[in-house]
Amino acid sequence: MTISEQLNFLALSLVPWAQQNKGRAFIAADALDAVDQLRATPGAPTLAILWTGRVPREPENLGRRDNQFKLIVSRGRSLKLIPGESLSAGSAGGRPLFDLVEEAENLVLSLRLEEGESLGPDERMPVYQGTGQFEVAGLLLDAYEIRFTLAAQAPVQS
Repeated sequence: MTISEQLNFLALSLVPWAQQNKGRAFIAADALDAVDQLRATPGAPTLAILWTGRVPREPENLGRRDNQFKLIVSRGRSLKLIPGESLSAGSAGGRPLFDLVEEAENLVLSLRLEEGESLGPDERMPVYQGTGQFEVAGLLLDAYEIRFTLAAQAPVQS
């Protein structure tokens, strides 16, 4: 799958969860675009999907590469860091942000790429790289990022 195909696959897979939580999921062009769009819907759980780069796999897997992604989870409350109580107890009738982050993380890790990709069974699943606070230009925001990769196969060179 190409980067675009993987981004669309992720977006289509995450939209139902976002809608179920009265939020939305979208593909962001970069971190600043993500911040702008996350602030557009204050209070609603929102997922921003970012492609952050590509790295080659180990040399014995020639042609294999990993596309790196971040999934940003936020409630968009002006994106200022808010008191920790709402992270674990919720606020304004909303669910705790940490619960939303864990659900989104579990959803991403349960995804599987299509079998027609010439990838082995273990390569069709996301590789988890961590979860933490979302930071832009040195500022901590009211958002958390889930970092993961998806495998891709380079076209055969002749």
